[in-house]
Amino acid sequence: GRSDEARRGFQDLAARYPAARGVHFAYGLVLSGEGSPEALPTLRREVELFPDFGEAHLEIALYSVERGNPSEALPSARIAARLLPESPWSHLALGRALLATGSLEEAVVEAARGAAGRDVRVRPVRPEEVARLTIIVSLTLPAEPVTDWRTSDPDRFGILVEAAGGRSAVML
Repeated sequence: GRSDEARRGFQDLAARYPAARGVHFAYGLVLSGEGSPEALPTLRREVELFPDFGEAHLEIALYSVERGNPSEALPSARIAARLLPESPWSHLALGRALLATGSLEEAVVEAARGAAGRDVRVRPVRPEEVARLTIIVSLTLPAEPVTDWRTSDPDRFGILVEAAGGRSAVML
């Protein structure tokens, strides 16, 4: 199908332009979307060639965290947060890797950095608003399956939404 066509096209591009910025990154994204084990080495090739490519570091971090390798994700997540300080996703990825490696305090700080002033979904917090903020950190217990969603109390319990491909979100 189209996925095979895209893979062949990127293989050809990588062979013809092995040192061109973005080629290995784009190919790595295709491979990652397919769940291919070749995604990580392909993304790593991009950062070997272009160590300042923050988006490639971010993809390596996300790929590793989503596959249960937070220790492997941590160096790339730190680099992504440094190279992409305005990206909420770089700080959230770092927060996820830190949390999964047991660094709760640092994880909360990074998650807050990702959400407080840089999350494109909401207006940034202005300096004059900081004194009026109340910060609440909620730690959740492991998720439990719900047999009938209509019996859940959304005011008391969060809802974990999981999508194909390992993506998830918690609605509180």
